Amino acid sequence: MQLITAALVFCATSMGVQMAAYRAYRLDDRRRILNGQWLDAPDDAAAVDQAEELCEDGVPTVELWQATRLVDEIECADDEDCPCES
Repeated sequence: MQLITAALVFCATSMGVQMAAYRAYRLDDRRRILNGQWLDAPDDAAAVDQAEELCEDGVPTVELWQATRLVDEIECADDEDCPCES
């Protein structure tokens, strides 16, 4: 188990900043995985910011994971809930 975790969580040094690997999963309305995307971020907050950008039509939820740890579950806003001006 530890070897798998070590393989999934790696750190890369880029310009002196430690980056951690995260996995973001777009889920459908039945919470089935539509697709996944690797994200590199220096911390959880930056990873959540990146994962929020993955919200789009037909994707009500994005789950963000670092190895076996659930970092956040992002509920994407419906277009009707958007505070955008017309």
